[in-house]
Amino acid sequence: MKNKYKTIIVISFIIVFAAGIVSGIFCDKYFINKGLTKPPRDRKPRPHFPTLEIMSKELDLDSSQEQAIREIFKRTEGKLDEVRRQVGKQFFSIRKDLLTDIKNILNEEQKIKFEEMIEQHLQERKKAAQRTKDKPKKEKQKETGGSYEKENNH
Repeated sequence: MKNKYKTIIVISFIIVFAAGIVSGIFCDKYFINKGLTKPPRDRKPRPHFPTLEIMSKELDLDSSQEQAIREIFKRTEGKLDEVRRQVGKQFFSIRKDLLTDIKNILNEEQKIKFEEMIEQHLQERKKAAQRTKDKPKKEKQKETGGSYEKENNH
């Protein structure tokens, strides 16, 4: 008799434990995380401005129109480069101020560690930039969708 009750109690505990697991998974999946969206694993590149080749096909451009658009791309590229230089200078200035403000709060020991952290961060960025630079051009274009100047010089 005692073994029968022990068996029933053990089986009851197993059933209750299993029901708790199932209900926990169900509640988490359907109630708790319902409003949360999962972040994308890899960022997809933003769509690029249509290339001259695409515009030519889609808009049925003649050669004079293609040449005029090619000139517009070249002229605009210079303007964009100037804006990039200006924005780069502003970012550099803001970063410099940020680092100075942070260092003003830290003690000497913390400043040394902070500078090491910044140096490590810069080294990691250089490595990432080098990996990107080392990729074959076709692979880069596939990832980014190409760019106007590369595709429009054909």
